[in-house]
Amino acid sequence: MSNVLQTLIACRGIWRMSLRYSIFFSGCLFLCFVSNFCWAQVSNQATASSSLCASEEHTVFSCVLNNNKKKVSLCASSDLSHFYYVYGRDGKPELIFPPKDDSTDNPFMRTYLHFMGNTGGYTYSFINDNFKYIIYSISGSHNYEAQGLIVQRVSDMRAIQDMSCQRASVVESSDHALRNITLKWPHDAYIDEHNLPHTR
Repeated sequence: MSNVLQTLIACRGIWRMSLRYSIFFSGCLFLCFVSNFCWAQVSNQATASSSLCASEEHTVFSCVLNNNKKKVSLCASSDLSHFYYVYGRDGKPELIFPPKDDSTDNPFMRTYLHFMGNTGGYTYSFINDNFKYIIYSISGSHNYEAQGLIVQRVSDMRAIQDMSCQRASVVESSDHALRNITLKWPHDAYIDEHNLPHTR
């Protein structure tokens, strides 16, 4: 009889332990679901608040700039037939290039960046009215990241401005169709040879 009693006590202990683990595991699953849901919501909010692209368009790159809190975005039409750059504030763009009704060939260039160590990146650039605009994104070891916008006079080697992005606001598309199109864009010969221009 004592053996049966001991067995029942042991089984009750195992059941209680299993119940505790079940509750703990269920709690972990719930926390994972909530955190993923919240992260998705934050990510969606960042995309919406950081981009000047229309809601039905694709955001290739976008961020809020640190120096003036204005936004810079590279957008693509819903059918990926037209890409354009826009700079300014919500509802008050200061530069849109090329205009949405412009049917000329693609003016953008995409260029790889190479640095010492395990660091690299890419740029999107174009020329408008003797000024070059360079959107850059750099990443490397130890979680190093740098994104921003450089403005350079075509006739100068130095940059006029180098405006960094607020890191939390950066949106970079991972869409394969978009990426395949931009990879076919020509390279910027100057950046290929000299890397990014500096302000000094």
